[in-house]
Amino acid sequence: KPFTAEFEVAESNATVSATGMNVFYRGIPNPVEISVGGVAERDVVAQISAGNIRRVSAGTYEVKPGPRGDKATISVYANVEGSRKLMGREEFRVYPLPTPDAIVDGIQGSSGALTVGTLSRLQNVRAEAEDFVFEVDYTVESFEIAFQGSGGIWSTMPSNSDRFTTDQKNLFRQLRTGQRIMIEKIKASGPDGEIRNLNNITITVR
Repeated sequence: KPFTAEFEVAESNATVSATGMNVFYRGIPNPVEISVGGVAERDVVAQISAGNIRRVSAGTYEVKPGPRGDKATISVYANVEGSRKLMGREEFRVYPLPTPDAIVDGIQGSSGALTVGTLSRLQNVRAEAEDFVFEVDYTVESFEIAFQGSGGIWSTMPSNSDRFTTDQKNLFRQLRTGQRIMIEKIKASGPDGEIRNLNNITITVR
């Protein structure tokens, strides 16, 4: 039977959104959601101007920015009737990973007080970016213990890992109330391969 109807035709467009923030961070996979209205997901192709982008599931991608530049652009294409058509572009800022904080059990911030017993049971120095939007694994590569020896002369003991050495623990057992040690020259690496200098930690024996 004859009928009359009205409808609107809109051109398909692409939506690109970083699920963490509106920025990408180097050295880690940044989650991104991409969709194109009216186009099957299998016909969507995403490219990035600097770095790598890969599909991990329907509509979900991971971006690893390139080593240089402070911006990256994602271009979204659709394969339509045998040809590739640009559906949209989105620009993102690119930041380095933050410098984490050095942490020792029982110490809040960069200074605190511990007993000799607690000191001697310490295992390692950790590096954590506690308020960062992503969970990032940092590794402490080395640090030094600075202490005041006989005659008031300051000396140091190195560790070439995140763990306290036997010599350092033996030093802790000889300390007396009121003495101070400093954990300094702490270096940590992140997934981006950069070595970062972290904050010193001062511990007073109580």
